[in-house]
Amino acid sequence: MSFLPRYIPMPRTIAPEMAARFWALVEKAAPDRCWHWRSVTSSAGYGQFKINGARYGAHRVAFFISQGRDPRDLQICHRCDNPLCCNPDHLFVGTHDDNMADKVAKGRARGRFSR
Repeated sequence: MSFLPRYIPMPRTIAPEMAARFWALVEKAAPDRCWHWRSVTSSAGYGQFKINGARYGAHRVAFFISQGRDPRDLQICHRCDNPLCCNPDHLFVGTHDDNMADKVAKGRARGRFSR
């Protein structure tokens, strides 16, 4: 059994009004800085945003709006290691193993993923 949450597919598109509502909850900064989520967060500290009653990670929504695609069962990872960051330039797609390897490489891993 996986400890990862069940993936709920994103809608095929996000209406411009919904995208505007999303970005209104993000504190944008310079392109190279983190863009902080300013609304609901999960217990793990990640931004949360509802679309059609389903809750998604704010960073996943930011990636979807900016890239026009949902990587489905892959993860949206943070180059900046800031769970509240929604800057599309700080996000990349990876598997769970990719995300854990990134965590280990940056010295943030504990337990079974640490070196």
